[in-house]
Amino acid sequence: MLTQIQFKLLQMMKELDGICRKNDIHYSLGGGTAIGAIRHMGFIPWDDDIDLYMTRDNWDKLRKVAAEGGLPENRVLESAETDINYTNTIGRYVTTDSSSIHSHQIIYDDPAGHVIDIFVFDPLHIDNYHTFLEDLMLYSDIMDETKGYSSRLDMNIDRYPKAFRMCEAGNKKAVVGELVDKFTHMGDPGWQYYIMEWGIAPFLFPASIFDGGYIRVPFEDMSAEIVRNYSEYLTWQYGDEWYYIPRHEGREGHDAIFSNDLPYTVVRDDYMPYIDARKVRKAYIRRKKRLLSANPHRRKSERSALKKDAERIRKALEDRISEAGLTTADIEAMIEQGRVYEIKDPFEDYFKQQFSVRFLGRRDKHSALRRYMYPVLVPVGEELTAAAARILIMTERMSKAKRLIDVYLGDFEENLSDERRYSEMLSEIRQEILCSRSVIDEYSLMEGDAFPAALYDRVTQYADRYSSNSYILRIKARMLLRYKHDIAGWRESLQDTLETLEKLCPPGSPAYPEVLMLQADMSDAGGVDYRHILNMTSNGCLQLEICRKLGIREPQQDTDQIEAAPIDQRNTGREGGTEIVTPARHGIYGLARSIYRQVSHRDDMIKDRAWQIACRTRDRVELLEKYEPRLDMLAEMRAEGRWDEISAEMREHETAVLRNLQLGLGLCVHPLLTEIQDELLRKQGMGDIAEQVNTLIPDQHRRPIGR
Repeated sequence: MLTQIQFKLLQMMKELDGICRKNDIHYSLGGGTAIGAIRHMGFIPWDDDIDLYMTRDNWDKLRKVAAEGGLPENRVLESAETDINYTNTIGRYVTTDSSSIHSHQIIYDDPAGHVIDIFVFDPLHIDNYHTFLEDLMLYSDIMDETKGYSSRLDMNIDRYPKAFRMCEAGNKKAVVGELVDKFTHMGDPGWQYYIMEWGIAPFLFPASIFDGGYIRVPFEDMSAEIVRNYSEYLTWQYGDEWYYIPRHEGREGHDAIFSNDLPYTVVRDDYMPYIDARKVRKAYIRRKKRLLSANPHRRKSERSALKKDAERIRKALEDRISEAGLTTADIEAMIEQGRVYEIKDPFEDYFKQQFSVRFLGRRDKHSALRRYMYPVLVPVGEELTAAAARILIMTERMSKAKRLIDVYLGDFEENLSDERRYSEMLSEIRQEILCSRSVIDEYSLMEGDAFPAALYDRVTQYADRYSSNSYILRIKARMLLRYKHDIAGWRESLQDTLETLEKLCPPGSPAYPEVLMLQADMSDAGGVDYRHILNMTSNGCLQLEICRKLGIREPQQDTDQIEAAPIDQRNTGREGGTEIVTPARHGIYGLARSIYRQVSHRDDMIKDRAWQIACRTRDRVELLEKYEPRLDMLAEMRAEGRWDEISAEMREHETAVLRNLQLGLGLCVHPLLTEIQDELLRKQGMGDIAEQVNTLIPDQHRRPIGR
């Protein structure tokens, strides 16, 4: 069941897809939208946006259509090329009759309705990567004043202040135009990558992802385009386990003010009188400049602290291995025997810390991009690193194994430190990962009934060479089942493969349900309990496969739990307060870090306060939508004196009122609700609270928003 936001986005997606078809414009579903299309045949249940990818030539065609009036009513195409006051670094297809206002948009005038994000890709030779980053980070700093882009990578320390002064003097269009022209027309012969024009995370995409062209896949009640090599793309961006549905804590949405019915202009008019936009903007700019000047001085002490912690983690791992009575030789032998679930526990805490954002970063997170490019490795040595990588592969975490090896060798494209090591042992494990990925990607692209003999021979060869790799063995088992009429001795070969998989994927392993399904498919007996397997797995693609076998619709996701999350659990920014920071006694670098914290804290409070005020309007929008259909019922209950029932009905409203009061804000959603809430608080012996709330309600808010 779609949420209201998803329903609106789907309508926009149909519009944009129609425009692209009509004008021979190609796009690819990207990000979480691509995962949703393949894993759920539509939206990820908790997703609240749509991401599309376009190469530069297709983007230019879409811009031309928009410029010629080819968009529907109440729709605009936003980018720096079309609006110099735009506040983002990516293109957007935006509604103007609804609201989706994010924190970086609260004091600006750019359209802030529901959006489809359009990420543009340019060809790039790796030798030009650093130059591209410098120009893109500067461009991002100019377009989005709310975040520090260049400061993360210690770039443009002198360029940004100069560019900022030119923009303030009225030359912003010339400054931005020159930068865009530089990083979009680098003229890269022999390029191997596409790079995403997104300052938060300028991804380097292997050019091969786009080599196969585009296909159409189901997406809710329509079809949409995605790169034919979607398996390679999803593995590249999300790791080999992208098909697993994360637990609640791994699910991400956006913190914004949403309304399907109210234009963003109405919502902004509701909160802007209570925000000093000039003061907030100055706080953004001051913070950005301080980040630029202070960050280089903080790096040395930061790196030193990480190295000390890495040494502590190394020692803890060695102690745990020793306490378990294991030697390196024991670990290697048990890995060879496929008994990794007996030895993985001593490594788990090491994995948790080594793969934390603090040590390895994330390339898709604003605050973690620098650490991704300058990772810190826990120095456990070549043999233990190799053992850790093998354990990760055999416990369904192959992407983590690849990242660990890449960091150890220093051999990944975004490595700005350019440190390199050689290890034949780890290079061989990485080759196994690459072989696994190649056959998985090729298998995902197979169409028709013709037996792919060359692929089967390669899978068989890899299965013999990497006999403990369950990823390859599962592909082999699937091919044996799919092409059994073309393979002599398929049953015996499948039986041997499944016996090996049983040992490698015991109960509790993420791959165990898939092994059960393969066994059930081999037996081909009636009454197989596929429903039991369905309930065991978090593999979304496997769930869809089993649903097709059972002839039922896709499994229902627990979206009710997500949608019913209490309103006060949303992040509305840090509460105000005063923080006194004592300078650390670690030399000039520690002093620089402490001074930065003190001088930036006031600016953080200003911008957080602005977002809190805007979030009061979000409460007004969402609570009015919830309670307006129930106003007559509440009035009747009030007249009959049914206060226990009213208390239960008003709980969500009261929670929001008290939360805003803690922030020094009065909340009025509707005059009748305010009257009932006031009376309810007084009956509960909280008359003083009712008085405070009433005093803090702005006059403008004593009528419903949009009325």
